[in-house]
Amino acid sequence: MNKNLSYLTKSFEELGIQIESLRNLNEGLESTILIGYSLEEKKEVAIKIPKEIIFNNDNDQNFSAMSLYTQEYRLLRLLKQMSFPVPEVYHFDSSNKVPFIIMELLKDVSTPTKEDFVSIGRLTRTLHSYKAPELNLVAMERFTDINELILHRLYKRFNIIADFGYSEGTLPPISLMSSSINHIEGEKCLLHMDIRPQNILKKTDNDFLFTDWSNALIGYPALEIARLQEYGEFFCEFMEGYGELTKIDKLPMLIYRLDTAIMLSVVFLSEEPNPIMANTQLKRVSSILKEIKKEL
Repeated sequence: MNKNLSYLTKSFEELGIQIESLRNLNEGLESTILIGYSLEEKKEVAIKIPKEIIFNNDNDQNFSAMSLYTQEYRLLRLLKQMSFPVPEVYHFDSSNKVPFIIMELLKDVSTPTKEDFVSIGRLTRTLHSYKAPELNLVAMERFTDINELILHRLYKRFNIIADFGYSEGTLPPISLMSSSINHIEGEKCLLHMDIRPQNILKKTDNDFLFTDWSNALIGYPALEIARLQEYGEFFCEFMEGYGELTKIDKLPMLIYRLDTAIMLSVVFLSEEPNPIMANTQLKRVSSILKEIKKEL
């Protein structure tokens, strides 16, 4: 059971959550999802609580649960107002050091299939058509320019994989990398940045809900597409629904893909250790680096 639950019991009671009804629904790396009966809503609800007050790992250092939960609440409310498919939020509590969110309990949902990613691609295209919200997103790390952020975390995370023994390649000078991506044109928008089957819920009416916005960024659509391309899962189906991407040169797309390859390397080296997957991702890093150096 989440160690923060006992701390929140009084807050739950004050909000009409029957404590005796609480039970686990799902456990993630950063949060626990509980089911509880709400006297106010007169039905069962989902309650999301953090496992830690400060999240600290090799990819994301010193992110507070309060900032992440505040961001999720604001994004879900905003996207709901725009009729984008996200879960409905009933209450966000930030009065204590441990924040929590009460939202609709989604029953009879399933994981999207390969064929479903055509529809998910169309929905992502809709997301990218919205004007970028004026929100300070946690994953932006206080950067206002998306490409400055990407370069910052490329070099930071590359040092991490080097500390784990990676020695197959080196990053080009930052001045060359910067000049390669600073001429991208187009409007910036809200990017989900973690579109995977685990983060999309399929309802019985074949509608979909986008969850887990902790990695959200304000940037160019190409960055989201590069991430999905590097994930590799159902990418062709996704692009069938998404449609044509605004033309972008090969080099900035490679740099964006390198961002994902290095991130995944850190995940499998440090956060969720898996030697086989780590080796696969490190080979991807080496391959993309070779392509980048050919293009420079």
